[in-house]
Formats: sequence, C-alpha cells, structure tokens
Amino acid sequence: YTPGHESNVAFFTLFPILVRALAPLTGDIVAGLVIANAALFGAACILHMLARRESGSEVIARRAVLFLFAFPATLFHSVGYCESLFLFLTLATFEAAARQRFFVAGAFALLSAATRSSGVLVTLPLAYEILSPTRVFPRRITLRKEIAALALPPLGLAAYLAYVADRFGSVRVVVDVQRAWGRRLKPPWDAVDSIFHHKPPYALAFGLSLLALVVTFVVLVTRRARPSFVVFAALHLAYMTTSGLVEGMPRFVGAVFPIYLVAATETESRPTT
Repeated sequence: YTPGHESNVAFFTLFPILVRALAPLTGDIVAGLVIANAALFGAACILHMLARRESGSEVIARRAVLFLFAFPATLFHSVGYCESLFLFLTLATFEAAARQRFFVAGAFALLSAATRSSGVLVTLPLAYEILSPTRVFPRRITLRKEIAALALPPLGLAAYLAYVADRFGSVRVVVDVQRAWGRRLKPPWDAVDSIFHHKPPYALAFGLSLLALVVTFVVLVTRRARPSFVVFAALHLAYMTTSGLVEGMPRFVGAVFPIYLVAATETESRPTT
C-alpha cells in the first residue's frame, strides 16, 4: 500500500485466500480459474434449486440456468475474478433462508461480505425473510435467536476493515485506495451522466443499452419476484450506480441473480431456439 496509488488493498480477501490455498498445487492463474469456475458451477446448481422452488416449474429452473450462462457478463464468472464466488455465496444465502436455516444463511452472507463489500447488503433481504409476516413463530425466543443471525453479514465487512486498520494503521486506507482506483461515492445520476462523456462512440451505445436493460429488469423484478429478491436487486443496483463507474456495471450486474429468474419466467412459453 502506497497512499494515493492503486493497490490490491481495495479487493476483499476471501477469493485471494482460496487462490493462495490452491496455488501451491496449480499455480496462481490455474487456481483462480479453478475456483472461479467451480463457484460458477455451484451457483448454477443453487440457481436451479431456487428457481424451481419459487416457480414450481422445471422448465423455468432450467431456463434460469440457461440465462445465467448466456448472459454476456458471465464471462467474468469464468476468469480469475471474485464475481462467481460472490454469486455462489449470495445464492447460497437465499437458498438457506428459503429453507428457514437462518444461521446458515447468515454464515454464507458473512462470507459474501468477505468477498465483496456489497455482500453486506444482503442483511436487509435476510431480515425480510426472518421477519416476514407470513411466517409463524411458535416461541418468542426462536425469533430472537434468528434475528441474531443478522449480526453475521456485517462481520465479514468488519473483519476486513479491522485487518486493514491493524495492518496499515487506519481504516481510512480502504477509502483512499478506492479513490485511487477511481471509485468514490456519487449520486446515481452521475453514473447516467458519465455515459454521455464516453469516448469512443461505441462506449456510449454500450452504456445506454446496458442502462435500458437494467431499468427494464428492475421493473420486471418488482412485478414478478419474491420481495426479498426485489430488495436485494434494488440495493445492489443502487450500490453499483453510486460508484459512478459505468464501465464496471456488466461485471456487477451479473451478480443480480433475480434477473435470471425473471427472464426465465417471462419467456417460459417461448421456444429456446
């Protein structure tokens, strides 16, 4: 870490830790590819289970997986990035919550927050699943224990911040490094405005088409998806746009798994070819 310069301190640690564990056997690059693609396979399996439970349809479940693999940004799930690991852990969180195994869900959310800072955002959707008025709690103590699971996701973020503070003397190092990479908190409309300042022209076309796609899916998610999925999608998209970096949006949008469920549901009656 050098103040004011780009540094790997900006990247959270779970994916690098896994790579480091496997690297003695395979080397760094192969380890990254193996972990990323294993996580992508695991994410596809959980997405299938989640889609089948939500829709009751094998066709929709299979099609959701098809959309995951057909989505252009899935490229980033197959290379040495943390995106597929983040997607796997997020899906595992919601799958565990759907089974009402809330401490397991909280543990997966903790690992998700240790993979990317946006992982902590799953706390609110998880809270909805726990406190949903459709659930019946036979004892008050059960509810208290399950609410305690909500303390787990922030621990993933807090653990990394504590490590940085201990290693470099201040938690502000994380903010400094993010700024060095060009990331800073901005109003969402700044992300829209930045599209119109892209050069060359194809960047403008890409930005506008991506923005239109995101807006369309947000509307569809609101209409068709489980409320906790809607909360997750809205929080994740808001988090992305407040960074002001339109270039990174394809990579981040790929982790918003409700778009695959909605796309599969909306096209259920259409042929796959």
